[in-house]
Formats: sequence, structure tokens, C-alpha cells
Amino acid sequence: MELLHNLQGNIACYGPEVFAFNLPAPQTCRPTKWCIANCYTQSIHLNKLHREERYKISLSKEFPNLIIKEIKRKRIKLVRLHSTGDFYSQNYVKKWIKIAENCPDTFFRTSTRRRDLNRDISKLNKLKNFVVRESLDPSRLKPSMDLPVVAVEGTPVTGKFFRCRIDCNKCNYYCWYHKTNILLPIFYNKKDEKFLIPYL
Repeated sequence: MELLHNLQGNIACYGPEVFAFNLPAPQTCRPTKWCIANCYTQSIHLNKLHREERYKISLSKEFPNLIIKEIKRKRIKLVRLHSTGDFYSQNYVKKWIKIAENCPDTFFRTSTRRRDLNRDISKLNKLKNFVVRESLDPSRLKPSMDLPVVAVEGTPVTGKFFRCRIDCNKCNYYCWYHKTNILLPIFYNKKDEKFLIPYL
């Protein structure tokens, strides 16, 4: 199966250049109270079976080489990691370090709530082609990781955060190439009768 899938046409308008690697949230996330109440993975149309299969493959020793080969074969320039799911182990973070180091012309972006893996995730963020942001929300107000921050709208934050436009083409993929703090707007999904954040 293809491990990286194109995100064009989803909630957030990434454009055809962006591919994603997603995992199932229950097995990998450490959700805050806000996450539990507002988890968008229950509302968006992502293939749950494929996420489960990707999770199993990510546990294997072959995983880094499979991703590296796919990136090079497809000539992928931008990878969104964990639109759903999160880092789940030290070994898994190290696999992404190997991937990024072997794909220097590809830029990777993700966010995380896994403070327990801070040391290794910080190493990942120090790579020139990888941006990892710590996720903040109304139930987790203060950052504690050595990372830039992404905060959902309504979270008290300090400083001048870059406000996401929900369309990567409009800002020329700014947050992929700059390790800046991001403010993520929330929109109302009439179909599911709830507020959602775009999976950025």
C-alpha cells in the first residue's frame, strides 16, 4: 500500500504538493480534556483501516526505508505528519529522524502533545527540514517543550503568532519553512453540528 497519501481537497487546502502520513489517534495520542471534547478525527472522512495498517507498518524495522523510497519515487517535497495520531515511542521518533536526514530536499511538518518524548522530538525539530510544534489549547495553556507552538483559536497566547489562512497556497507554505508560532482558527461544520479545527 501507499504509505503517503495526497491531501488535496481535504478540510484544509494544502494543494497537490503535500502528502501525509497518518496514524490512529487512540493508539498514539495523549489527549487533553479539550481534545477529547473536540476530536475531529471522528468527523472527518479519513480511512480508518488505512490508518491502522500504517500504524502496524510503522512498528517495523523496514518502515524508514519504505518511506524514503516512496518520497524519492514520487519526488515528494512536502510531508504533513500526523494529521491524525501522534508520536508514540522514542524508537518511532528516531525513525523519522532517519527519514528526514535521508530526504534533505523534502520538508516535514507536524504538531505534538507528547511531552513525555520531548528530548527526542526536540532533536527532530532541530533538523533543517523538519518543523515540530507543541500543541496548546484551552485545557493546556503553557508550553513546556523546546519547540515552536501551535495554538487553537480561543487559547490565551502571548506574542505575535502567525495566523493560519487554511490555504497553504495563499501564504506560500510559510509555516513549512519557518519555525514560527501558529494560531489555528476554528470553523463550524454544519453537517456534524460541531466546531472543528482543520487538521493542520
